[in-house]
This record gives sequence, C-alpha cells and structure tokens, in this order.
Amino acid sequence: MQHTYLRYECADAFSLTTSSSTTSTLTTSPLTFLNNNARSTGSKSSSTNTSSGKSSSSSSSTSILLSTAGSQIIGYNLRTNEPCLKIGHRELLSGGLGTGKALNSNEVLCITTRSTGNTNGGGGGGTVHSKVATGWKDGSVRIFDIHDMDIGNSASASTTKPGLVHSLLFESDSHDDRTNEEFIMRDPLVLNGHNNSSVTCLAFDETNNGNSNNKRDSTNNDSTSSVGRERGQSASQLLASGSSDGRIILWDIIAETGLFRLIGHKGPITDLSFSYLESHGDGSVRGRGVRVRSSSEMVLLSSSLDGLVKIWNIESQCCVQTIANHNGQVTCSSVVSLIHNVSNPNSDVDDNDDDDDDGDNSNATVGHRSRFITGCIDGKVRVWSMHSSKRMVESSVSASTALTTGSENAGQDGDINQDDTCTYMGTLPLPPNTISNEKIQSIQYHTITDANDDETSFIGILRSNTKHVDVYRIRSFSDTMKKKVRRLRRKREKHSVKQQKQKSEQEENQSAGRGKKRGLLEDDDDEEENEDNGVDELLGAAGGGDDGQLGRNEDYIKASDEFEYIGTVRSSHKIKAFTFSPHKNRSGSIRLVLSLSTNALETHSITQSPKKDGEKQSTASEYDTNLISTLDMYGHPSGIRSIALSSDDTFACTVSKNVAKVWNVTNRSCIRSLTLSSSKIKSKKASFYGLCVTFLPGDTHFVLGTREGHLLIVDIASGDIVYFEEKAHEKEIWSIDLKNPKSNNSMLDNDENRSAITIMTGSADKSVKFWEIERQGNNTSDNDDDSDDDYDIDGESKFNQYQNHPMLVHVRTLQTTDDVVACRYSYDTTKRMVFVSTLDSQIKVFFDDTLKFFLSLYGHSLPALAIDASDDDTLLASGGADKSIKIWGLDFGDTHRTLYGHSDSITDLKFVKKTHNFFTCSKDTTVRYWDADRFEQILLLTGHSSEINCLSLSKTGAFVLSGGMDRQVRVWERTRDMVFLEEEKERELEAAFDNVDGKDDKGTEHILRSRGRNEGDDDDDNEGDENLPQSEAAVRRSVLSVSSGDRIMEALERADEELKEIALFNSSQKMKNAEDRTNRTPNFMLLGMQPSAYILWVLRGIKSTELEQSLLILPLSHIERLIYYLIVLLRKGQGVEICSRAAICLIKSHQNQIIFGGSGSSGRKNSDMSVPLRELRRLLKVRLGEARDTVGYNIAAMRMVIRVTNERKSQYHIPDRNEGPADIWKGLDRL
Repeated sequence: MQHTYLRYECADAFSLTTSSSTTSTLTTSPLTFLNNNARSTGSKSSSTNTSSGKSSSSSSSTSILLSTAGSQIIGYNLRTNEPCLKIGHRELLSGGLGTGKALNSNEVLCITTRSTGNTNGGGGGGTVHSKVATGWKDGSVRIFDIHDMDIGNSASASTTKPGLVHSLLFESDSHDDRTNEEFIMRDPLVLNGHNNSSVTCLAFDETNNGNSNNKRDSTNNDSTSSVGRERGQSASQLLASGSSDGRIILWDIIAETGLFRLIGHKGPITDLSFSYLESHGDGSVRGRGVRVRSSSEMVLLSSSLDGLVKIWNIESQCCVQTIANHNGQVTCSSVVSLIHNVSNPNSDVDDNDDDDDDGDNSNATVGHRSRFITGCIDGKVRVWSMHSSKRMVESSVSASTALTTGSENAGQDGDINQDDTCTYMGTLPLPPNTISNEKIQSIQYHTITDANDDETSFIGILRSNTKHVDVYRIRSFSDTMKKKVRRLRRKREKHSVKQQKQKSEQEENQSAGRGKKRGLLEDDDDEEENEDNGVDELLGAAGGGDDGQLGRNEDYIKASDEFEYIGTVRSSHKIKAFTFSPHKNRSGSIRLVLSLSTNALETHSITQSPKKDGEKQSTASEYDTNLISTLDMYGHPSGIRSIALSSDDTFACTVSKNVAKVWNVTNRSCIRSLTLSSSKIKSKKASFYGLCVTFLPGDTHFVLGTREGHLLIVDIASGDIVYFEEKAHEKEIWSIDLKNPKSNNSMLDNDENRSAITIMTGSADKSVKFWEIERQGNNTSDNDDDSDDDYDIDGESKFNQYQNHPMLVHVRTLQTTDDVVACRYSYDTTKRMVFVSTLDSQIKVFFDDTLKFFLSLYGHSLPALAIDASDDDTLLASGGADKSIKIWGLDFGDTHRTLYGHSDSITDLKFVKKTHNFFTCSKDTTVRYWDADRFEQILLLTGHSSEINCLSLSKTGAFVLSGGMDRQVRVWERTRDMVFLEEEKERELEAAFDNVDGKDDKGTEHILRSRGRNEGDDDDDNEGDENLPQSEAAVRRSVLSVSSGDRIMEALERADEELKEIALFNSSQKMKNAEDRTNRTPNFMLLGMQPSAYILWVLRGIKSTELEQSLLILPLSHIERLIYYLIVLLRKGQGVEICSRAAICLIKSHQNQIIFGGSGSSGRKNSDMSVPLRELRRLLKVRLGEARDTVGYNIAAMRMVIRVTNERKSQYHIPDRNEGPADIWKGLDRL
C-alpha cells in the first residue's frame, strides 16, 4: 500500500541583514539603492550601479537600500532603520511538482538597479518603474520590476508588516486575507546563459535611459546634445553579466534575449562597466579653437582575477585593448565620468587665480573626462584616462587638429599604440601615515550637486580585512590644471638645479684633468640619462617655461593631480561592502552605508567642517566623519547555534555568539535582541557564547546554556537576565531539554500535587545535571555574606527586582564515562527515560526517576550529535558525525535500519508529533525528511548556503525552522501537495543530468581548441589564441530548453494527427446526406483549438530566452512541419512576432539542412522546400510591414497627445459650455 505524504517547501527566510560575508564567491556589489522617483540622466551615469561603482544623489528623500540576503533581496528604510521591502523568486520544480510558490533555493550574489522614470512620460506624479537585476549562484540573471506602490505599501506602519511575510499555509483560504502580506514574488525576467557558473557582477547601460530632465542638457553644445540624443534613442536596454568562469554575456532586456557572449578572460569576472569614448578626448575645444563634433563609441570594460583588464567594442564584439600590467589579480574597477567647462584657449591659467571655470563664460564649452580606476591584489589603485583611439581621431578630424589631440602622457610613453583607448595616469596616493598592502575589495563612485548646480565627485576605496574606507575627492578641471602646473614647475626647478650641479661637476673634473672613477660592477648612467631626456621632452612638449602654456595643455595629468584624499570612515567591525547613499543634504555632506562582517549595516556621514579664521588646514582635516545609525536588530553576528519554539508556536528564540533574539514567527519580525552578558560574573569575560536554548512553560522566559558553562534565564518582556547560574558546568553545555509537568498549570502556580518542572543539561565535563524551576524569593543571593556589589546606590538589594521570576535549583547529577554531546527526555510520562549520547559513540538509556542504567546502543562509528524519540516512545533515531542515521527499537535496543543520504555530519534530528516521520539537518547544507517505518527518504530540501546547525518543529508539524552558519532561519511549511517518491527520485536524476550536461557543453572555444590539438596545430599558443573567436551565442542548452523542445515536437505530432483526423472526418461527411452531417467534436488533447492555434499556444508558453535553444533541438522532419504551421499562422495574421522570430531562427540555424534536405555533401538542393520558403518570405515581409506601420502610427499618435497636453498646460483656457469636446486627433494626418 502506497503511503501518502505532504510536501514541505521553503516559504520564507529571516534573520539575515546582508549575505556579503557568507558567500565564497567574489562579488563587489551586494548593496545598492532603490529610489522612488525617476532620476535624470545626462552625460554621466546617474542611476545607482554598484557593480560598476556609480551612483548619484539626484534622488528622493526616501531612498531604499537593497541588500542581498540569501535567496532574497531586502530593502531597508534608513530613516526608520526597518525593513520595508522583500524581493524573492518562486522556485518552479521540474515536472510541475510542488505549489510553485516556494522561495528559490539558490543564493543572490550581486545586484544592480535602474530607474526608468515616470510611466506617464511627463513630470512628477507618475508611477515610478525600477528594474532590479540580480545575479544568482546557479548562473541565472533575474530582473524584477518594482513600482513605487510596492514600496509604499510595504513601508506602512503596521503590526503585521505587510510585504515582509510569505506563507504557504493559508494560500487557499479565502476567509483569511493574507494577500497583502506576501512580499514581492512576481515572475521576473529570467535569463539563463552562464550554465552553472555563478554570476559575480552586473552592469546596466545607463546611457540608454530615456529620461532627459537634466538641466545641463539645455546648456550643452550641439555636439554633446547630439551624443545624448544618439544614446537616448536606443530601442534596447543592455545588461552585461559576468560569471565565475570568465564569460561575459550581453543581454537585451527589451527583446528578452541574449545578444552574444564575450570570451577572453581566464578567471572570474570581478567588475563590469559601460562607457562611451568621445572622439575628441578631454574637452570639445582643442588647439587653434577648432570645435570638433563629438562622436561616441560604446565600450564595455571588464576586470578579472586573471590579472587582465579588457576593453570590448560592443558593435564589433571584440576586444580592442588589453591592459596586462597589473601585479596580480584585478579585484574591482570603476568608471568615473565627469563634465567640466573648458575656457577659451586664448585665456591664460593663473596659478593664483581662485575663480572657477563653472561660471558664465561665453567662450567656454563643455568637456568630458572619463577615468577608469582599477584595484589590484597588491593594494594599489591605478587610474587610467579613457579616450577614443588615436586612429579614430585622425580619421575624423584634420591632421593639424589631430596633432594637438594627443593622449595623456604621450611624451612620457613615447610611441603609443594607435588603437589604445586607455592611458595610464598613475596610482592614487595612500592616506597619510598609512602603509597597507591589503588587496582592494571595492571601489565606489559618487557625485553630489549643490544648490548652484555644481557637481563634486568622490570615490571610496575599501581594502580587504580592514575596518575603514578611504574617501578621495576629484578636483575640478581648473584645480586639476593648477595642480599639474605646480607639479611641472617643481619638476622643472629640480631639473634645472640638477643640470647646474652636473655642469659644475663636469667643469671641476675638466679643470682637475681627471674623470669620475667607476667600479668594475657599476653600470653606465643610461637610466639617469633617459630620465633626464624624458623630463626635457616633457617640459618641451608642455610648453617650456611658460606657466600659461602649461595650464592650457590638458595632457600629462597625473592621478595625484586629479584626486585628493579627504578622510577615512572607520567602523566597529570588518567591512565587507559599502555604497554611497543618494541622500541629498543641504550642507553638502555625503553618506556611506557599510555592510559589516557581523551581519549589520552602519551609516556614516562625511561633512566638510568650516575653517577657522586665520587657520590654514589640510584637506583631510577639513572633513569630519560621524556615525549616524546602526542596523543590527534583524541579523545575527555569527552562525545560529540553536532554535527553540514556544509552546504555542508563536515565538522563536535563536542563539548565536553573544546574542539571543526572539522572533515573531507569524510576521518574521524581531521583537527582542539581547546581548549575552552579565555583571554578576566574577571573571573578566563578560560576554557569553550561546549553544542551546529552550522556552520555559508560560513562554515568558527562556533558559540558555553557554560555551563557558553558565546557565541564564532571560525575561522576554524586559530583556533582562533574571537569573544567572555561574559555572553550572565546568565546560561547554552542548544540550538542554525540558521535562514538562503532568498538569497544565502555569509554571508559578501554587500546586503541591503538581510535579516539578525539570531541566536537563549535558556538558563536556562528563556529566548530566538536573535542575528544578522555582520562584525567586527575597533572599536568593548565591553567597551568605552580603556583598557591596549586591546593593545599588539606594541600598536596596539588586535581587529584589527579580523576585517572582524563575530560578534554577540543582537537584542531582548523572556522571558519564565521556563527554556528553546530546541528551533528551522521552515523552511517556508513566515510564520516563533519559537518552544520553557521549563522545565514545555510545547512546545510553537511563530511567528518569532512579537514573538506573537500562540500555546501551552501539553502532555509530563517530559520536551521535543528535538524538530524538517518537512521541509513543517506540523508536529512537540518532544522527551522527559518521553521516548515518540509525533507527533503534526501545523495547530491546535493537537496530531497525541504518539510513544514508547526507554527505556530512548530521547536526540535528527532530520527530514530527504523532508520526514516525522525522527531519534531519547536516553540514552538507541540506534538510531531509524521512519515514522511520518504511526506511525511505521522502524529501530533500535545499536552500542554505552553509552548514545547518539546528532544527525546530511546530507542535502540529505545520512548519519547520532551520538555522545554520549562514546566519539565516528558513521556514519550511507543509503544503497540500502530495509527494510521490518515484517522482522525487526522477527529479533528483534530472538535476544530476543538468549538472553533467552543463559541464560537457563548453561552447565554441572548447570545440576549436580541441580541433586545433587534433590537427597538431599547437606550435605557437599565442598565435592559436588570436585565431580563437572572441564572441559566441549567449544562451546554451539546459534542461528547460530540452523539455521545451520536447513539447514542440509533441505538439507537432498531435497537430499532424489532428489534421489527418479532420481530413478523414470531412471526407466521410461528404459521402453523407446533408441532413445526416454532424459537427466534429473538438479534440480535448488540443484544448479544443485548431492545430495551428495549438502550435501557437505551445510556442507562446516557452520562455523567450529558451525559444532559440528549443528550436535547435528539433529534427529536420519536425522543422519542415513547423514551417508549414508558421505559414498558416502568418496567413491568418496570428502571432506575427513570435512566428517571425521562430522562422528567422530556423532558417539561420538550419540553412544547409533545409536547402539540401539533410544531405549537404551531395550538393543536390531540396526542391520540396523552395515553394514554402518563398511563401514564408513573402508573408514575413507583408506581416512585419503591417506591424511596423501599426507601431509607427501609435508612436505618432502618442506624440500628438503629448504635444496637445503640453500646449494646454502652457495656455490658460476658459472652456465654453457650448463648445464640444476638443478633437485631439485633429491634424494627425499632417504628421
């Protein structure tokens, strides 16, 4: 007889603020900001993009910080320091299993956002639409659409915190209104192309944002405006994703497809950044006042752990420059885009002139500066100047103008590659009194705008394993040129002094008639001569001794000229990630949000301090740093060691190092966060490491055991430690269990007949101690002598405030032969037993009343870390460090069965009440559901990213809580979906097939490399690498694409059978009389549709990203049939878009097979397909032309609506009562 099981699925997760420190994959973008209002875009990236280190401050006052937290993205309102948004993804199991509403079991690694502005196309008041792109550990990219109404509902002050809870228990109860409590789990756009490689970084093409509200656009010159229009009119939105296998994929999120894959890096991608290269370099005015029209070239910059930085041309899909002079791995990078005003070249730059160039200057024009900043494992931050290649500049302007547009440092570097787009500017100077060679972990870029519309840019540098962030300010263009002039002047003076010294020495030597003696091992002074020649060339190219000429020349700018250190932000713990806040302050201060290794967030501000009169201050002392707020309420600082549920399953207590937290399980909110410390302890160490916890009857207190051997009783209402038992055990307390009284009276009721409440604790000091719960009286001091520490200032005893609270009284002790690792009570009140697991791999059973030995259970090769008995006391299950589960009979102590399934030590085990089913958790990051009667595994639950330490089950078995070293608590809820063991086994095999298939499919590069090795063409590896392709198809085959291809083939076969049956039915009807003819019953296998309509329904059911790979699986016979149905659909005008896409994909991919009928080598064409292909071509032209005309007509109509609306807003109109409604479509034919 088949037994019936109900499925458990992960509904939610909590207790994780940020997961930046738990993931082993390198990622630099776990934080970003989501703004409620649309933000303007100019020539720089103004949307937040932490993967490339860019952000802007032109946001609303309510900015939401998004943080990756396991399988979710949590949004925090930094004004209230509370979570206000949760974003998750439903996990769809293969084969249609499950409810389809479970939380995804994978982990989010990186995140970036993009604001698309107001949906009404005008000013404020519209609905804001933001896109949140997330990179996952399974290699997928998911893009969520967030509206301002989502944030508004979830940020409302409510007890149940709507928008932060997702439950599967009441999903079908219509009387229970829980629709508002579900957090955002709408179906995102899923892009699969990285196979099983983790997505480590993401980057939006911010310059394609359609908004153009920036005030600077109206003052730009014609060339800059043309570039902005050129970028803004793009019909696509690009997203770049990099993975741990060194591959970069470019996605078109409007067409929902992958464009191409870039191949070249050999290590994980650490950062991606989009940028546009201006053909005129730095500034629009060059040389003799010639105004060069700007033309942009779109590039993608990527950094990798292979030590290379590559610059990719998006249009040609190839690498145009590789920077390989980093001393090790490149861990992060960022692109800084700046706008500055360039003065007329006829005006000189005075070193002492304090006037800025940002004023109203009719001779000034707008220039651009682009800097590429890279962080390396050697601890150095390198700066590169970005510009178009010299070859492009020379081809677009005259030769005289091109000579004055040389790249920076040209005189120093000599002959430069004509195709280089980046020029080295130097390294950022270290802060004063700082010597650090720690690797650079993150680089972030931020720009603020003051009331005068003047921009100031900052960059933040975070080093690995440090507690500080160094902040630099980017000087304005005029200040940069002044700094350069001063540096070159000092270099010129030093050079002149050195030349005079050398000349005097030569004259002295000549007059003495002798030369300088040189040793045998000394080299010639070639390096000094080369250096001197370089200085001469530098000063000569820069304008000789004229300071004005030096100031007008924009070349030879060093990184030290442009960046200045202003201060350091210091935190209380190590920083794992940071980002700049878009908060706009009138005082011009900036804010940084730090993600700490303790699962907390800190907000710091950097404010410019006013100068005192007559006091000259350095730049670093002009800025003050202050801690604004700390958010550590909703996360544990370390791994969770124990979980306990209250008697009514309402509250949950979680314990970790130095912290215990009490949660409301219903709304996932933290109601109490307690620091485990006590002033009563006699030793110096005041903080404790919690290992085990249990609630006392009444659910008002809980007892906690620590690694130091102490026992604590904590009052939940006040958060105070009401009782402290110092050194209850000499060593660690590993286990604690509660024996409930026989009656249901409260813990503090005066009932003499009621049995005492007993707590059992097992420790590594080879003892099991039993404690009774009593009420504290007025005299409960541990010492007989009254100490001064026991009284407060008023002379009142400190223990009086805790009277009527529970306390522990030691009653008896059970000594064991080895350390105790676990202990449990049985459930039978008539024959209570005690189960003790020791370090010698034995499980001993004692009677509770007399502590007499009953049974000794042998079988584990390593200690049993978790034991539990069924509620009928017939079975005992134990899980050990030997990865095995043993089921024992308590009648005779025999072993019923040994179960295997976990790949690491089993840490906890719990039986479901009134059943023989139990849950186990392990260090292999999985939770498994077992049947102890049939000795089978029922379910495998995955979702944790690190080892799991503890489990806790509700009294009814409705949900399970699991906590681990990843510092999150996952809620597994029982659904109404039935579990069939055969389907579960098939699903595990499919998952294994997907992993193996992903490893075997290595792409075009692997095929060409293997072909070259087979042909013996491996003489020159470098030459072979140059011949390899630099791009390939973006999407690869997966289990979803294979199943989708099978669905298409099955649909084609059903449609063909239906056509045959329709033909037979029509022929039989013709032979009948008119009165005997009947209508044919629709085929329920085709859902009552016609064959062509059924094919269209199947094609629309396939995800857009999987369509091309699904079509590649079809054999030639099915391709011909699909082309036939596409022709039928196009004739009817149905599904024009998807039919056109499928037809083009089939023709491009299977051209030879379609033309030659599968015999390409014979050279004989397939004449049967010529007529259908001509008809398909004709229909595609007709239908796509109609669609184009429809779209063009609609666009023209919307432009007309916008024009009429703007006219009505600008004019004061008094409506006439006799006047009818205005025809806004009048004159549309003239467009």
